[in-house]
Amino acid sequence: MLFYIKPFHLIIASLLFMSLPVSAQNIQYGVRPFYLIDAMKEGPLKRKLKSCSRNTPHRTSFSIAHRGAPLQFPEHTLQSNKAAALMGAGIFECDVTFTEDKQLVCRHAQNDLQATTNILLTNLQGKCTKSFTPANGTESAVAECRTTDITLEEFKTLRGKMDGVNKNAKDIQSYMTGTPNWRTELYSEAGGTLLTHQESIALFKQFGGKFTPELKAAVVPMPYLGFSQEQYAQALINEYKQAGVSPKDVFPQSFNLNDVIYWIQNDHEWMDGSGYPRGLKGDEILLGSRLIAIADVIESMSTHRPYRFVLGIDAALDEIKQYRGTLYDSQAVDACLKLFAEKKFTFF
Repeated sequence: MLFYIKPFHLIIASLLFMSLPVSAQNIQYGVRPFYLIDAMKEGPLKRKLKSCSRNTPHRTSFSIAHRGAPLQFPEHTLQSNKAAALMGAGIFECDVTFTEDKQLVCRHAQNDLQATTNILLTNLQGKCTKSFTPANGTESAVAECRTTDITLEEFKTLRGKMDGVNKNAKDIQSYMTGTPNWRTELYSEAGGTLLTHQESIALFKQFGGKFTPELKAAVVPMPYLGFSQEQYAQALINEYKQAGVSPKDVFPQSFNLNDVIYWIQNDHEWMDGSGYPRGLKGDEILLGSRLIAIADVIESMSTHRPYRFVLGIDAALDEIKQYRGTLYDSQAVDACLKLFAEKKFTFF
């Protein structure tokens, strides 16, 4: 029996296929890699790559889902990441930025909503930093919509689209049809469900994947409504801690060196292996690091911080007593307590 497959059937099939749990689907290469290989010039590389068609695909950490599978699906969406998981990705990325109410969401940039979502076709377009201005022959069409223009609740009403705009557009509909020809709109009807950072963590855990979040630079001046750069960096790490993700499975990124320094200084390795960034345990942690962890607790709790009043030396000593042997090295704790109790050490 012969079947005539219409393009619409392909879209319906992809919708049904993407609705299946990833665990119920076999890892696959998809058609695109072999299409690209067939287009190559004959030679050793083409023959080598073509030989992969006989392999059995499997998930590997060598394969990293950069924004999901954005050549075929709207980036940083549920559907895009499911497609990446089906193609064997073992590490997944959420580019992290924040909304007006300081909630973390997955977007490649804080100000790309006009290019990656349908915001200009919704009532939320009135909240955009720059409203749509059509091309006029001398200047390109322009719009700018930031995640900080809207709340998390409003963000979740949007739908992702293939990244791109038509800078020659005279109207909004035309402006939103600028998908580059090296991407495809074929599967965009499979959905564009936007993700919060927390939702991405839960999704990637479901895939059995690891995590490489990138803290994106804020377009708005920082601090933003009392939300400092340090709090922003800490918020990213906190959501992995709250989700119970092992530090060995998280590879945070930032192009801002100060973010990286902050993470190193503020997220320690703990004696029981529950710390960040590598989940080291006991003697795997350098002695100097074990001493610095205690010194940092004492200093930070005993001094004023912009976000809280001083807690005091007694609270700091109680902290290291409580977690002696679990978070903090037992001998180092004993030495610290002796320093204050017997040596009468003070900061002043």
